[in-house]
Amino acid sequence: MKTDCFEETDFSSTSKKMLELAFNLYNGNPSPDPLRIFSGLDDNNFQICLNAILLRFSRFDTLEK
Repeated sequence: MKTDCFEETDFSSTSKKMLELAFNLYNGNPSPDPLRIFSGLDDNNFQICLNAILLRFSRFDTLEK
């Protein structure tokens, strides 16, 4: 995955936070600061990020539906 797309595309702050988390969960890119990632997310996007972390670590039993 190429992370240079952040410079080439004008993402919203929420989208950029979620993409940084996705890159980290997928291939271990440098860890984003959890406080920065989760602060300012609306309830829906907050839950999406939590579910992504749970999926990454195979914790399917604790996913919120």
